[in-house]
Amino acid sequence: MMTSEVVVAFVHGVISFVIGFAVFLEIQQRSTLYLRRYLKWLAVFGLSDGCLEWADMFWLTCLPANVLCNDILMLRIVFLPLPGFMLILFGAGLLSELSLHKFTFPKWLALAPAVVLTPAALLVTYALTTILTAHTPLEMHFTAEVWTRYLLYFPGCLLAGFGFLFQHYEVRHSSQLKESATQLRGAAVAFFLMAFTSGLLIPPASTIWSPFLARISLGQILMILPFTVWDTVTSLVLMYFVIRALNIFKEERARALEELNLQCAQAQQHAENWTHGLVNIGRQIANMENTDDILLSIVRLGRSLLIADVAALAIWDETGAHLNLKYHLTAAGSSFLPENVPCPPLVIACAQQVTALRYPDEVDESPLWHCAVSRREAQAAAVVPLQLDNRPLGAIWLERFTPRAFTPNELIWLSYLADQTVIALEHALMAARIQSVAILEERSRIAREMHDGLAQILGYLSLELQTLEALTQQDHKADVLAELCQARQRVKAAQADVRESILSLRTTLAGNSGVLSALRQYCEEFELQTGMQVQFVAALPEIMGLSSLAEVQLICIIREAFVNIQKHARATQVKLELDSLDNQLTAMIADDGCGFAEHTTPGHFGLQIMRERAQSVGGELEIASCPGQGTHLRLRLPLAA
Repeated sequence: MMTSEVVVAFVHGVISFVIGFAVFLEIQQRSTLYLRRYLKWLAVFGLSDGCLEWADMFWLTCLPANVLCNDILMLRIVFLPLPGFMLILFGAGLLSELSLHKFTFPKWLALAPAVVLTPAALLVTYALTTILTAHTPLEMHFTAEVWTRYLLYFPGCLLAGFGFLFQHYEVRHSSQLKESATQLRGAAVAFFLMAFTSGLLIPPASTIWSPFLARISLGQILMILPFTVWDTVTSLVLMYFVIRALNIFKEERARALEELNLQCAQAQQHAENWTHGLVNIGRQIANMENTDDILLSIVRLGRSLLIADVAALAIWDETGAHLNLKYHLTAAGSSFLPENVPCPPLVIACAQQVTALRYPDEVDESPLWHCAVSRREAQAAAVVPLQLDNRPLGAIWLERFTPRAFTPNELIWLSYLADQTVIALEHALMAARIQSVAILEERSRIAREMHDGLAQILGYLSLELQTLEALTQQDHKADVLAELCQARQRVKAAQADVRESILSLRTTLAGNSGVLSALRQYCEEFELQTGMQVQFVAALPEIMGLSSLAEVQLICIIREAFVNIQKHARATQVKLELDSLDNQLTAMIADDGCGFAEHTTPGHFGLQIMRERAQSVGGELEIASCPGQGTHLRLRLPLAA
């Protein structure tokens, strides 16, 4: 009999230690469930109950040694209330949390403390009297164990059971952890079973109601199982369901990880969408597309990616006194904007002060945000000013008609769009300046050519007419005919120069048709005008990767070469060949003319100007010519990788 009691105590101790250590390991993990806050009391319950069971085992094995036996017995009596007290703290803590968060108890329960306090005080007084009047440590220990079951274990198990049960209802109704919620209900049933065992299935005792409970206990009625068997089975069931109930934290971490992965995937997709949108806008700016189209794309991108009902952009006028609403985009598309549409006052303030703003979060006094175009009140808005070189340009903003406010991160994303807007405006301004400079340079070139060609011819013709008038008066017909023939040759040369200038202008400004198409057309018209046989060979479908400036220089160099051939080479055949190799565009121009010796032509700066044009865009020009053997020109220009 003694051996079986030792084994039972050992098994009970192992079960309690397993419960305690399992719960203690879960304490180290984070959780949003308030069950996690009170697991420490359940862990102390398991560990302390295991220590008491093993102390009981050592006491049973040390019965012959009376001194050591009494010391173990007294130590066990001192710590006997600890497990039950921990259960009460655990269950009461759970119930207090649940009452605050989910459940509302009836008002009459407010009288429960006063109703329960008097009999509880009588029971505690009777228990202490019984324990202190015991004659031997063994009687004191037995009496303390019975009263501990009645006053601590029984209510503690009930409280823990109700705590697990209400936690089960809370999880089932308010979260996605429905699978583990069933295990919480199993733990509640296990604690109720343990309360039944502790309160009704009791060993024989000397308390006033112990004989009555012993007579009605299930073990005495059925006469099948002793108390130790019921106690062991109850402990095993409790261990199983408590450990299973702890899986709720594992499932919670798994669900949290899934949500985190989902959020990461959404954030990555959001970042990819932003990257793709900003790259497209950058490509539009680089391709020198229409500024209005670029700004409209920026406004459309902001409304789409930041999920706004309205996206708008306004620009200061030239005087800086009025903020003009340029773009207003809604789900229906762009709205027709009549003149002098007022911008919201907060937008004007942000554009003047060059400060970003989130409405209504960053506004002390929140006035109504009225959208004059949509004729609705915005519940949330975000504004970012446009600024270039400390000079305010305007503002871009978003509006929402729902109360979902804009976050600081969304304001940062909107600032990126504001930067792209400033770049687009700056690029348009620079393009306009470059175009103005190019027009002035082209006008200067035309003026020089007219001065060197047409103006000189007209001056010559004026003198020639005076000469003809004088010769006619002197009746020198032969001299008049000679002068007329010479004048006709000069007029013919002037006509060729004018046609060449017109052809050069048409070729240089033919940007929409493509470089190859412009050069092919130039060769065809040059052949018609000069009577030379021109062969155009292009070993590539279209020139790709050549900058706009390099395209202009390519056309200008080829035009200068053809003009030199027309004026000086006395050639009958010309060949223009284009090819690309090793990220370089190669242009070959060859003629069968008289050729020249380059070092014998001082003062002629045409070839030097052609070389400088090529070097200005990172290219190089090679010229090979000999008298009587024609001229070969090779031009290399870099292509973008």
